[in-house]
Amino acid sequence: MMDVAHFEAVRHGNINDFPFSEINNRDLSGIFDKVSPLENSLLHVAAGSGNLQITKRMANQFPFLMTKKNSEGNTPLHFAVRAAKLNTAQVLVNNA
Repeated sequence: MMDVAHFEAVRHGNINDFPFSEINNRDLSGIFDKVSPLENSLLHVAAGSGNLQITKRMANQFPFLMTKKNSEGNTPLHFAVRAAKLNTAQVLVNNA
């Protein structure tokens, strides 16, 4: 289950907060693989919130998250488009 502090950090775009401050540490991949009760990943939240830098970092470091579907079958790209966050949608498309 996703840690609430990580969820809040990504939702608010706190790129200097853990775990985003140490995203290059491959040992932390388990943190980024965790999901919310609706099976949203941290990348779903970042893309839907329009947090460009966090979206870029996660998409580059953990590309498997870009195709991860939540309980409704939505990917992070769906979240970005529905929230009209074209900047994060573009990052996801460019990294696909």
